[in-house]
Amino acid sequence: MATDLTQHRDLLPSPRTIPEGIRRSQEALRKALPDLLAQPKYFRQWTAFHGDEAIGVARDATTLLEECVRRGFREDEYYIGWIDSAELLDEEEVEPRPQLVDAIKSSAE
Repeated sequence: MATDLTQHRDLLPSPRTIPEGIRRSQEALRKALPDLLAQPKYFRQWTAFHGDEAIGVARDATTLLEECVRRGFREDEYYIGWIDSAELLDEEEVEPRPQLVDAIKSSAE
């Protein structure tokens, strides 16, 4: 069953108002992405960054989200991304990922 993501857009920041901590973390992921993609074991897994610090790699975003919360990071200080070349696209070029929307919703409950 397909998910209608338009109803979840309020869970994600607007590309025009991305907080500095998320933007810096996203840039760090983009810099690390070529090395991550060169390692087949990481392809299509999730990774999290807090500023320039790599938090980890996991098969699901929820694991990384829980780790960021455990470390006390505010939601505007880190970025969880998909290890895939699509991560190099600008945020406004792609639709929100259903997996991450589901992870955000699950952690909020």
